[in-house]
Amino acid sequence: LNGNLFDEGSISVTDLDGKNETELVDFILAKVKNDYDQKEEELSEEQMREFEKVIVLRAVDSKWMDHIDAMEQLRQGIHLRAYGQIDPLREYQSEGFAMFEAMIASMEDEVAKYIMKAEIRNNLERKEVIQGQAVNPKEEDGGKVKKAPARKKDDVGRNTLCPCGSGKKYKNCHGSVG
Repeated sequence: LNGNLFDEGSISVTDLDGKNETELVDFILAKVKNDYDQKEEELSEEQMREFEKVIVLRAVDSKWMDHIDAMEQLRQGIHLRAYGQIDPLREYQSEGFAMFEAMIASMEDEVAKYIMKAEIRNNLERKEVIQGQAVNPKEEDGGKVKKAPARKKDDVGRNTLCPCGSGKKYKNCHGSVG
């Protein structure tokens, strides 16, 4: 708990001595709620919800990408289960489900850890993006217009008809060298 949900030294052994399991759970939940309420007092409700949203999206994104990679690795090696007289499809389903549940638990742990440990800084750019007032930095530089990309011309094959309309092959018309 120390270092994971709470700052180092915020819970000591003396705080936990002599308590049974339910008292420990109640003590830890009260400590978490107290720390969370302190964070909420530092910020407005809108900022706190935005902070929570960013933390949750970050955790979901990273854990989901890891889960996709792990499922791909599982799919690559699952066919070997058939050698052991085990149905690969059933194994893939059961292991995939177990991996999904582990991913959800890992997301919950990461969200709890980051919400309790992260420090919130005022970020003016983030506020502007939320309100839709963000300015594109390129527009501030004198309003330079971005060049349109060069269009690629269609390559004419040597044995196709010449695009000039003469009816000759390109190699015998405009494609002839010298």
